[in-house]
Amino acid sequence: MKPIFSLFSLVIVLKANPINPLLEPLYFPSYAQFLNLEPHFIIKKKRAYRPFQWGNTIIIKRHDLEERQSNQPSDIFRQNAEINVSFQTFLRGMSSNFSRIMIDSAAQ
Repeated sequence: MKPIFSLFSLVIVLKANPINPLLEPLYFPSYAQFLNLEPHFIIKKKRAYRPFQWGNTIIIKRHDLEERQSNQPSDIFRQNAEINVSFQTFLRGMSSNFSRIMIDSAAQ
């Protein structure tokens, strides 16, 4: 008799006062799994895009250019034996269709 009376009093209390959604898991524990009160954030790791690079990348920095003090590409690449510079740039073992040379961020 006591459980029926407590259930009946619960129904009366619930009808008199609407259920606060924050207190709903207290009244109905089975619904607690559907009501998540904690904020959830999904953080996906973004990988930085790395452009394709050949294994033999040559980087000439400003300090190197200032030491050489030359305006001609042939003088800049003189120390690299695999590069022959005339009117065009030739790379040993690679055609000019597959090479891209940039000097001061300008494609040559």
